[in-house]
Amino acid sequence: MAIRHNGNPAHIAVIEENPLSRSMFQHIFTQISPINIKVAEFSKVADFYQALEALSFSLVLVDVDQLDSIECFAQKVKSFQKHATLAAFNAGPEKSSLHAAVCAGFRCFVSKRSRVEEVVLAIKQILDCGVYCDSALLLSIFDLICESLYCKNLNFSLSNLTCREIEVCQYAFQGLTNKRIAELLFISTSTVNNHLVNIYRKLGIKNRAQLIRLKLEQQKTILPDSIASGV
Repeated sequence: MAIRHNGNPAHIAVIEENPLSRSMFQHIFTQISPINIKVAEFSKVADFYQALEALSFSLVLVDVDQLDSIECFAQKVKSFQKHATLAAFNAGPEKSSLHAAVCAGFRCFVSKRSRVEEVVLAIKQILDCGVYCDSALLLSIFDLICESLYCKNLNFSLSNLTCREIEVCQYAFQGLTNKRIAELLFISTSTVNNHLVNIYRKLGIKNRAQLIRLKLEQQKTILPDSIASGV
């Protein structure tokens, strides 16, 4: 779905800690359409949440590395503005973050590693079509599809895990980062990493993306069409 249509202004939220990145997006949006685009910049997610209750956004562009939980962020946005398009902007997300973002309803993925002219083209496509995926992320998407097929042949059970490992799993399913999981469980990040290594070994998998995939398969959930079609 197009972000800009019928000549109506597009209200866009940019959530990014780096002031240079925020300035870049402001410049790009102004150059593309100085009249029909209004941009609100936020350095912190908490500030965006406050504005979300009062303002209406057609596009939300966020650095997903700032999010404690991608799923919770998407649910928060959609609870106020159901038709807002979600776009991820970061330094090439790991597959677990990419998977969590797609499952949470993100339709656009822009890499910080792209050249400015590539970001301009990405923004234009997002505004016109409402979907975009950076070419650098296509390999990760392909890997996710392969892992999905692999996980369909595995049996998922938490019965062999310790209570602490199950807690780590539950937070991982929500898309929380290792750092955030450590904070919630009052343990170190390295301890979370060790728990995940043990979990992967016991379940016969290799990474967090496969862990989330196993959970979805247990719930008889398949990858969203946006992954299968390689948006």
